[in-house]
Amino acid sequence: VAIAGPRAPARLAAAFAPGLGLPAAPAPQVAAWITPPAYTGLAPIALGGAGGGAGGALTVPEGARLRVGVSGGAGRIRLRFAGRALAATPLGQDGQQARMVLRRSGLLTIGRGGTDLGAWRITVVPARPPVVAWAGAPGPLRADPRAIGLPWRTHDAYGVVGLQAELRFYEHPGAAPRLLPIALPPRAAPPATGHSRTGAPGNGVVQSGLAIRDLTADPWAGLRVTARLVARNGAGLSGVSPPIRLRLPERNFRNPLARAIIRIRRGLSLRPEDRVAAADGLAALRAPGTRFGSAFGAWLELGLDIRRLGAPPAADQVPAVQRSLWRVAVSLEDRARDPTVRALARARRAVRAALDRALRDPSATNRAALAARIATLERRIAARLARLGAELRQHGLTPPQAEATRQAIDQALQRMAEHARQDAAQGSLAAAQARLGALSRMLDQLDGAAGAIAHQRAAMAALQAAEKRLAALNALLRREATLLDHAHLRLGQMGALAQGQEARAAAQAIARGADAVEQRAVRDALAGMAGQPGGKAPGMGTALRAMAAAEAALGGGRDRLAAGAEQAAIAALSQAGKAMGQALAQQAGALGNGAGMLPGLGSAGLPEWLPGLGGDPLGREGNQGQVDPAARVWLPAEQRLRRTRRIENELRRREGEPSRPPEELRYIDRLLRQF
Repeated sequence: VAIAGPRAPARLAAAFAPGLGLPAAPAPQVAAWITPPAYTGLAPIALGGAGGGAGGALTVPEGARLRVGVSGGAGRIRLRFAGRALAATPLGQDGQQARMVLRRSGLLTIGRGGTDLGAWRITVVPARPPVVAWAGAPGPLRADPRAIGLPWRTHDAYGVVGLQAELRFYEHPGAAPRLLPIALPPRAAPPATGHSRTGAPGNGVVQSGLAIRDLTADPWAGLRVTARLVARNGAGLSGVSPPIRLRLPERNFRNPLARAIIRIRRGLSLRPEDRVAAADGLAALRAPGTRFGSAFGAWLELGLDIRRLGAPPAADQVPAVQRSLWRVAVSLEDRARDPTVRALARARRAVRAALDRALRDPSATNRAALAARIATLERRIAARLARLGAELRQHGLTPPQAEATRQAIDQALQRMAEHARQDAAQGSLAAAQARLGALSRMLDQLDGAAGAIAHQRAAMAALQAAEKRLAALNALLRREATLLDHAHLRLGQMGALAQGQEARAAAQAIARGADAVEQRAVRDALAGMAGQPGGKAPGMGTALRAMAAAEAALGGGRDRLAAGAEQAAIAALSQAGKAMGQALAQQAGALGNGAGMLPGLGSAGLPEWLPGLGGDPLGREGNQGQVDPAARVWLPAEQRLRRTRRIENELRRREGEPSRPPEELRYIDRLLRQF
């Protein structure tokens, strides 16, 4: 009693109550959690705890897994969801556990004996298919016309896990579609939900990108297809985009045999059942006299294709024949080209294939393979540019110019290829893809540089000839203006002649005869100019008739009639000069804007003066009259040319007015001498 103190009564009572001294049963424990599907990226949600009173409301995605365990306490365990008991299994000596996949919403209740351990209102959000659409119009890329760009955009609660483009042949919708897998960007973080105990999606995940494919080798190249996007989310549901119709890019073959083979190959795509006509067409190409040259392997391959097309219909060999025809056409096309061009084309195809593999599977092995292919491409570019230097010298460029051009192009292309290789090695496949697209465009421009240079030189020669014709017309205009000055001078001296100055009259008659001879010479020169190719302009016919009238008036001693005819001739010549000046400005503007050239290389740091490789072939920058030291042609800008022409016409008009003071007329004459 002394030691127990206030606990003494309880201890005395325990001595007379057997069993009351046993340890009390442990409190019941609840271990429950919900694991969202793996594709959501959400963390598991824990439920429950010791004792009763736990509960709440939460939202989870469809397919989440619920696991409930109860241990401790005494009495019957109750596990119910949506009014139904859960199938339970033993857990330890006195507990139970249950598992289920949540497909519908309901109330989860847990209890043991007469105690409620918790209740949770669980709302299950059903899975919905993703939304996918075109982010722009698919079609050939401006940077690489051979490649097709497929811009896409998806929206899903947790992001899509698979995306592909489905192409169907427009002419034969029942044909098997082309499925083009599209690599998805790295997955973003799970969407923010705004509540720590919910699995409901927030605003969802929006993904977008641009897939680039080279389909020039496909039998459908150059034909119309119907394209749509198919996206799949982690729940296994798929969404499709609205279909869109487009024409696939195709390769432009220069070799006549290659073009004919590609036409037969395309015909097999349009009419696969018409094999006999295709076989006859190939047989005609193999006929004696066809220019296969030393390409004996291509000739034999076409013979095998003819036999394949003659196989029974059960053994459909059309796809194999189309693949064979493509190989033959490419070999014939590349055979006639420079070896460095063929090697560069093979390296470019290898880079495209490696890039496509790396985009689908960005593993370290694929990235290393892509970097190795780009390194090979760098070596092929260097070899091609070395050959280009020789081609530039063959087309008339001096060796210093050719070497400077080759070095400038080499630096630009090699720098871009080096950056693409570094991006691929570091895993920046999107940046590598963009750089390779720009590099492909520059290489396409470089491919036909020699032919473009020759074309541009011919255009420059035609432009220079037009300049000479305009200069000759201006010279005739000045000569006609001088004749008009002489007529006005003689008209001003008529009063003095009336007073009997016979000597001066005789001198004027001699001058009038000389002017008639000069007038005839001017008319003959104008007639010869109008008879040349490209030399005729509006107003020349009127000028010729006016000059003939002036010549007749001068021969008859009628200066007033001669002056009127000469003034009409000057107006007609001014009209012809204006028309020729406008035509010249348009022609120069077309050359300055890159018509018929290979645009774009100038912006990459290459020489602007090189014809066929960007910039102004006349040596001007921005069509503003600035000239490169290597160029010898200078033309004013079109706006400046029009302004000069207006000033000249106004001066001609004022010069033809004899009522103006003599000082002003002499001043106008001095101004017109520069024209």
